[in-house]
Formats: sequence, C-alpha cells, structure tokens
Amino acid sequence: MELGGNGPIVVLPDADLDRAAPAIASAAFADSGQSCSAAGRVIAAASVAAELEERLVEEARREVVGSPFEAGTTMGPVHTRGVADAMARHVADALARGGRTAFGGAPLPDRPTDLFWRPTVLVGLGADAAALGEETFGPLAPVLRVAGDNEAILAAANRGRHGLSSAVFGRDLDRTLAVAGRLRAGQVTVNGTSNYWELHLPFGGAPGTDSGHGRLGGRYIAEAVTEIQSISVDLAPPWR
Repeated sequence: MELGGNGPIVVLPDADLDRAAPAIASAAFADSGQSCSAAGRVIAAASVAAELEERLVEEARREVVGSPFEAGTTMGPVHTRGVADAMARHVADALARGGRTAFGGAPLPDRPTDLFWRPTVLVGLGADAAALGEETFGPLAPVLRVAGDNEAILAAANRGRHGLSSAVFGRDLDRTLAVAGRLRAGQVTVNGTSNYWELHLPFGGAPGTDSGHGRLGGRYIAEAVTEIQSISVDLAPPWR
C-alpha cells in the first residue's frame, strides 16, 4: 500500500554535479513530476548548492513543454487541477517566505489550459517552505541549502512525514553509503535518479512514515498475500 512521498535528494559536498544535475532533473521533471518516487526536495550542501542550482536551471531550460502528440515535446501538462493548484500554492508560499524562482514558476501562457506548467526550480528556501514538507506531485525542484556536516544534512533530509524514495550523491562511496543507510526512506539510490526503480527493487515506504505499508517487487509482493501455516510432526514411534 503506497501512499505517496516527498523524497529528499541529498547532494553531499563531494558530489559529482555532472551526474547529479541531470539525474535530479530527470527525477523532478519526468512525467511532469507526477511520480511517487520523484525528486520532492533537494537537500544540498552549501558549498555546492549555487553551482547545482545553476545546472538545474540549465536542465529545466532544455525541457520542451507541450502536447505529448507534438514532435519535440519532452514534458506534457500536469494531469489535474489539483496538481496545478499545488504548484501555484507552493511557488507562492516560497516567494512569501523570501525564496525565489530560479526558473519557471508559472504555467505557459500560450497553451489551451493552465495545466502546462513550466519546470520550476525554487531556491533561497527556508526549512519551513511548504514545498519541502508536502508532496507537490508536479514538475518542481525546491532546493534547500544546508551548511555544516553530514549530520546537519541528514537532519534536514529526514525532516517530514514521508519516507518513500530518495537519492544521495557523493564521490566517497563509504561516506555516501553511510548517509544512505541513515535516510528515513524505503528506497535509496546512490549517484542516480530516484525515479523509475520501483519495478526493479523492493519498493515501499519506511516504517513509521506516511508513505504506506509493505513492499512491491519480487517475492515481497507474494508474501503480502500469503497465509503462513506451520505444521510440526513428532517423529517418535509408533508410525504406520
């Protein structure tokens, strides 16, 4: 039973931004961000955040928003009014709290409805921004800069009520895996997009979060619908 997520994408100080930026953009903007394993929020070490934000803007500029039936389109509209309203509300909340839009922030004006949202990158956010605490389910990449060591980054990443999927980027594999193992998430990808792995690995939310119960994938889904019966036999005689 999967009940949604707002997964953190953690970018450590030694992250390879050539890998991180396109992977985060894929997680944030693929399917117009309408995936439970999308990049709900980006938690970036302060030392690399400025360059990462610039690269995410470059990635967002490459998206061509339009009808899925038009040649060249890479991102279609959001699918319901509720998603469009969530995008508008989270952008407005970020601006009201002192954040800014590095790219996007509104629907395209020349489309038949206002469901054709630009891919949006929010920066300058505080930890209390609504986009960091609620699932948007749209093409939004909110970036929170965190100064300090891995403990501060982990504290920011594990804040919130969701615990579905996440990702961590870093060059030092031992340190990166140590951070991955402490994330409150049922699924963690290291140095890759958080999106589209639910068909390959056991997929589900971390215990104690609002991201569901149980696992999807392989034998785990069979176990969820299996009734276990134990039969013990005393082998002492007499037997026939």
